[in-house]
Amino acid sequence: MLDDLRDEHDDEYLRGMEGRDKWPICEDIFERPVHEIKRRTWLAMDRQVDVSVAAKEMVARRIGSVLVTDGEKLVGIVTERDLLNQMVENPFDPKKTSLGTLMRNKVVVLSPDDTVARAIHRMSQGGHRRLPIVDGENRPVGMISVRDIVDYLAVLFPHKILTLPPGSQKIPVTREGG
Repeated sequence: MLDDLRDEHDDEYLRGMEGRDKWPICEDIFERPVHEIKRRTWLAMDRQVDVSVAAKEMVARRIGSVLVTDGEKLVGIVTERDLLNQMVENPFDPKKTSLGTLMRNKVVVLSPDDTVARAIHRMSQGGHRRLPIVDGENRPVGMISVRDIVDYLAVLFPHKILTLPPGSQKIPVTREGG
């Protein structure tokens, strides 16, 4: 069942792994399973839940997506971008619209034992910022985001990333829109 949800770029991923012994940084960091990477909170809700409930929970948890389930099985995903696009293109009443109505049902997933390299590859090829992690029965067990991977790399290379001198980046001190 999980094989049915694999990304169509898997063969390309495997071809891209050829010659990885020539990578300038330790390849072991990319071979680590995603279930070992520290990840942020995630949310799964039934497809019948209305969008207003899901959106409030997303705001409360400061997350950008909700995994949509039917029983325990993953059937889709709704992101903040999906909500905005739908509101502009096809306005709807969030209290009368279910997640199942708005969800994207073709979801690229990872298994807990997939590697960081595979996660990065799927994100890069598909333009995804986050990927659900599902078990062998297609039940969601987590989510990994680009931010999780960046944080993982920052911890591995603190001398290159976290020790930049003051003023070396033009980042506002407070969070702004956009």
